[in-house]
Amino acid sequence: MPTSSLQVIPREKKGVTMKRSAALLFIITSIVSSSTAVVAQSSISRNSYYVSNREPLLPSPLVKLPVGSIKPEGWMKQQLSLMADGFSGHLTEISKWCRIEGSAWVSPKGEGEFGWEEMPYWLKGFIDLGYVLNDERMIREASRWVEGILSSQDASGYFGPRQNLAQHDI
Repeated sequence: MPTSSLQVIPREKKGVTMKRSAALLFIITSIVSSSTAVVAQSSISRNSYYVSNREPLLPSPLVKLPVGSIKPEGWMKQQLSLMADGFSGHLTEISKWCRIEGSAWVSPKGEGEFGWEEMPYWLKGFIDLGYVLNDERMIREASRWVEGILSSQDASGYFGPRQNLAQHDI
């Protein structure tokens, strides 16, 4: 007889289980929001359609697909939309570390505040989420950040907060 994967949860354990479920949902949507997907390929041949390992490395059995090559639908799209409409999509409005004004990350001279790693970690997910959902507001905001960061590049090729370079925090 087939066994059911559903489980009855006693009332006194619902809170703990719901917290675990919420944490699991966060992890899953975080992974999906970075648009990492894999395609199985032969371990003995190269994949001519996607970038993978070059010689002398062995071919990878999994290949990372480009952002936007997978379009979420149904429940997953709804979860990603909730992220875009919630904390992740509006962090610049509540976090001083993710405000573009005065940020050392977008200063042409690499000077300013909050030049540590909080913003780049958030921005990576924010960019991916914006492109996966094709959200024009998020894409515009992400572009402002990326253009600002790239414009801070100095003659040596380094870009970003100069304090990190001076203190060898890179």
